[in-house]
Amino acid sequence: MPSEACVATPLVPIPLVAGEIAFADVERCVAAGAQAALLRGVRTGADVGHLAALLAVAEARLGCADGATRIVAEITTAHGLLELRGLACATPRLAGLAWDADALRADLGATSVRAADGRLIPPLAQARSLVLIAAAAAGVPAVDTSSAEDGEGFRQECVEALRDGFTAKLVTTAEQLRIVRETAV
Repeated sequence: MPSEACVATPLVPIPLVAGEIAFADVERCVAAGAQAALLRGVRTGADVGHLAALLAVAEARLGCADGATRIVAEITTAHGLLELRGLACATPRLAGLAWDADALRADLGATSVRAADGRLIPPLAQARSLVLIAAAAAGVPAVDTSSAEDGEGFRQECVEALRDGFTAKLVTTAEQLRIVRETAV
């Protein structure tokens, strides 16, 4: 986390829709020179392996080095959460595990991400911990969920992520990126 490279690496999102990955999205990611693709909606290690194969084809077609584009697998469903163990050995391209609290909340049918006291609801707190543990077991960075918070609320989330062992945090605004850089998460 203390490394500037950790906080300055943009991820190009690649959605997994109905179990499919659009090759055009993969080619755009490689053509942009992205260091990593954020595979959203991962359900199994096979999803990650499939993206790895598509990246290899896109890199070859575009004259890039094989393996130049890494993969951060983002867990957005209960199914993906239960399959975390299988992601660790899916591909050498795996560069991190992330999770999306809001998408997982929706998949679980919960009505909110946080309880009245501001803490994650118990199923999401457990999911967060499982992603962290799976990332450690796989030897890759753990990436904490994005947030609707800005300012001090987001800063506190970054401090907690660092404390808990996350090495990065997904951001959605320029203000969040500034805070991440300041807190080195």
